[in-house]
Amino acid sequence: MEPELKMEQLLRKAIRWCIRTERTPAEAKAWLKRKYHLDDSEASKIVSLLEQWGIIDLNRFMEYAYYELWEQKRYGRLKIRGLLESHMLPEPFIEVIIAMIDDEEYAQFLRNKILELYESGLSAQKVLSRLLSRGFEKDLIVEIMREHGLIPDEE
Repeated sequence: MEPELKMEQLLRKAIRWCIRTERTPAEAKAWLKRKYHLDDSEASKIVSLLEQWGIIDLNRFMEYAYYELWEQKRYGRLKIRGLLESHMLPEPFIEVIIAMIDDEEYAQFLRNKILELYESGLSAQKVLSRLLSRGFEKDLIVEIMREHGLIPDEE
C-alpha cells in the first residue's frame, strides 16, 4: 500500500471516530497508536491535521464536557475530574472546567438532592453513599446533612 493512500485511509478513519463525540488531541493520538500501531510522529501528524481542520478542538471539548457532565448529568466535581482525566485532558484545562461550575449553584443542587433522596425514604447512610458515587465531596455532603439535622453534629 502506498504511504499517501495509507495516510488518507487513516485520516478518514480518524475523522469518523472523532465526529462520534468530542475528543481531546491526546485521546485521539492514543487511539491511533493503539488501534493502528502508529508511531508517535505518525499519530501526531494525523492529530495535527484534525486540529487544523477543526475536527478536534480543545475549547469545544471543554464546553461539551462542562455541559454534558455538569449541566446534563449533574455529576459532582470529583467524578467530573476523573472522567476528564480519563480523556487525557491536561490539568490546566480540567481546572478551567471545574471552575466553570458555580459554587452556589453546586451547593444548592447538592442541598436539594440530599433532601429529595432523604424524603424518598433513603437512610442518611444511603444518601451519603449515593452522592459519593456521583462524585460529590464527602465533607460538603456531611456539612449540608448536618445543617438540615439529617445526621448529628460531631461532638
